[in-house]
Amino acid sequence: MAANAVSALFQDDKSSTNTLKPTTAQKTIDFAQNMINVVQTPAVKAGLQLDLDKAQNLLNASKPPVNFDITVAPFKLGKDNYVTGQFSGDIAKISLTVNNNAEGSKINVTAPDFKYYANNVIHNQTDIVILKAYDGNGKLLVTKTVTVTKDTPVLKGSISSLTPFQLGKDSYITGTFTGDIVKVELQINEVPLQRINVTDGTIKYYAKPNIKTTTDPVVLVAFNAAGEAVSSKEVTFASTGTTNGDVTVNPFLLGKDGYVKGQFTGDVAKISLTVKQAKGSTISVPTIGPDFQYYAKTLIKNRTDEVTLTAYNALGGEIKTVSVPVL
Repeated sequence: MAANAVSALFQDDKSSTNTLKPTTAQKTIDFAQNMINVVQTPAVKAGLQLDLDKAQNLLNASKPPVNFDITVAPFKLGKDNYVTGQFSGDIAKISLTVNNNAEGSKINVTAPDFKYYANNVIHNQTDIVILKAYDGNGKLLVTKTVTVTKDTPVLKGSISSLTPFQLGKDSYITGTFTGDIVKVELQINEVPLQRINVTDGTIKYYAKPNIKTTTDPVVLVAFNAAGEAVSSKEVTFASTGTTNGDVTVNPFLLGKDGYVKGQFTGDVAKISLTVKQAKGSTISVPTIGPDFQYYAKTLIKNRTDEVTLTAYNALGGEIKTVSVPVL
């Protein structure tokens, strides 16, 4: 039986012709090999194997050169389920082997893309993962090492610090953050205000027109790239109740000047003007100082008017009251 299977591969059923029949294919050679494998007589088996090897070489020589190309994408732990890639040419099947364990199942592939389920076999970044590619006859064409990667964990966002806000003096809430934070939002009395972008670990949120008193609960909320609130921190207020400061005023020239002018130092944050015991509105002084001006043209009308200017700290505590000479 084995002898007949081998001779049937050749023209005229003779290996000496060195020519294969047109019907000889890899599957008929494989069939003959299986027959040889069960031959019991060593000498007979060896002779048949020589003829079969000749047939295999003749078949290989008759095939066109193998033509293929394959690329394999890195496998990302914790994210990917499949080893994926692209190929072209004579590749018909692929398999996966991890850490030199038993080769996984060979699966059929169709160009240009392939995928091989690997979530249950690749567990560590140190795993040695080999992808093997075969042609339609089961011949191994190439092996490729699969790179296993793992994303660096994204640090959860956190507001690290907020500088105490000095009411009446500061314009911005400032602070720092770490991790995945891309936006912050101010909430006053649990009412959310505008959400702004932040970068490079620095927070600067314009809040001067929104924060009116130190008794309002003010919270800064941070959001990650997915829009999720990940951190919040209460805005505290700097103590501005000190009365360290001074104020001086220039004489007011009636009929010429429009403003009471002067200079201030220290904790002075606001001033008011009182004319004949009628107190005017309280206004903020420039944060950079030291000069101030208070519109008084419509308030001071006579040289005999009693005019005083009062300076306050940011919380409204009185620092000093001075007389304004009217000339």
